[in-house]
Amino acid sequence: MTTVQPYEYNKINNKYKLTELKQLCRDYKLRVSGTKQVLIERLIKHLKYTHYISIIQKYVRRFLVKIYIRNAKPDINARLVNDVDFYTMDGFEKMPIWQYIDVVENGFIYRFNVASLLELYKSTTCKTPVNDNSDYKVVCKNPFTNSVFTNEIYERLKRHIRLSNQFGFPVEITIDNPQIDKIENTIANLFIQIDRLGFYTQADWFISLDRRKLFIMSKNIVDIWEYRMNFTHEQKAKICPRSWRTLFRIINSYGYRHYSENRLREELCFIIKKLISESNEKEQNYIGATIVLMALTLVSQPAASALPWLYQSVL
Repeated sequence: MTTVQPYEYNKINNKYKLTELKQLCRDYKLRVSGTKQVLIERLIKHLKYTHYISIIQKYVRRFLVKIYIRNAKPDINARLVNDVDFYTMDGFEKMPIWQYIDVVENGFIYRFNVASLLELYKSTTCKTPVNDNSDYKVVCKNPFTNSVFTNEIYERLKRHIRLSNQFGFPVEITIDNPQIDKIENTIANLFIQIDRLGFYTQADWFISLDRRKLFIMSKNIVDIWEYRMNFTHEQKAKICPRSWRTLFRIINSYGYRHYSENRLREELCFIIKKLISESNEKEQNYIGATIVLMALTLVSQPAASALPWLYQSVL
């Protein structure tokens, strides 16, 4: 491809023949029809515009790079506290700049893997109302200091990911989550215990529930426990001898509605374990398992189909 330097633009008229001008137009993907003078004007206009555009783009890129670096490292003079990520335990020494972001607190830098910080927001964030107009702010705490992150941190994180993608940096925003595997193993063990009490269940009924259905299931368990089964205090104490008074305190709290999906699943696992195993009597454990499965059939179609008698009993 023939290239024309900026200082040659005004010399195109004398330097190139018509056939060469047409070839230049083809090289720059311009129309080749017209007289020699039309081709010259077309080429000069295109070359001047693209030349100045490239200069503007260069300065815009430089400006965006400065924003990117300042966003990732807001204070290069503060002292770095941690040299490994709090979640993955990977060192930052060989980690590319696009994969981590700094948070400055009280003159100290706390460095986070982008994927770890994003996972922290997903797993621990709740939305706290700030006024009566249903406006909310995102709440998440620094795992090193236990202080609440400002909303600016979350905005910086989103900006960092967006700019990384614009620059073509391969920023990783997901990580293998051993906590999820741990929860699924816990759920599998709980449903094995339920099956040993005389039921035929599948752990996937519970694992597949989304956040909304987990929240509804927890409320249904409370409803069945408090009202539908008509338990007396003595009957409740037989099922959960040590925790029957406080078992559902968290579910009934105001903040419960803002829990993340993983947090809701963990709380339900804790409650299910209490209901099916706290008593030393197998009969009471069976009743506890029945309560759990009743609530589950109300939010899981496969469970309702497999256990229609339980589903019908709570309609």
